[in-house]
Amino acid sequence: MTKKGVRTTRNLDSKIKKAILEKRFKSLCKKAKQLSIRCDIEAGIIAFSHVENNIFAWPSVIKTKDRVENYFACIELKKLVKFQKHQTFLQSIVDTQEKYIDQMKQKVEKMEMDNLCNELVNTRKRFDELEDREIKGLLKLFAVKRTKLEERKQQLNQNI
Repeated sequence: MTKKGVRTTRNLDSKIKKAILEKRFKSLCKKAKQLSIRCDIEAGIIAFSHVENNIFAWPSVIKTKDRVENYFACIELKKLVKFQKHQTFLQSIVDTQEKYIDQMKQKVEKMEMDNLCNELVNTRKRFDELEDREIKGLLKLFAVKRTKLEERKQQLNQNI
């Protein structure tokens, strides 16, 4: 297939312009049809003239309009999918950070209660000076230590 040069001079006769337009549009439609068949895609062509208010569409105005609407709907759908992927990614990061913060809070609370227990044992602090939160934390700590002592007791009884 050889390439033909485009004419640089403009024809002023409207009949000649219309004939050239129809011929080139027909050739363009043929190529679009081949492209859609060979590549298994949906193709549509819209051409219009401001002067004559003519609209040329291939394969038809309705089908071309539907293809354009499908194209824009597909773009919006892809945007939503990307947004959802990004949102779920960020949510997973937030969730892991929240888990880490919760773990750190538990560790800090445990260390505070251990420190408080040591202060009570060494009589640096009196029991009546404690706040409600500290008393609840100490009760939890004592429950944990008691279960550990029970487990040790059972292990010692099994070894004897």
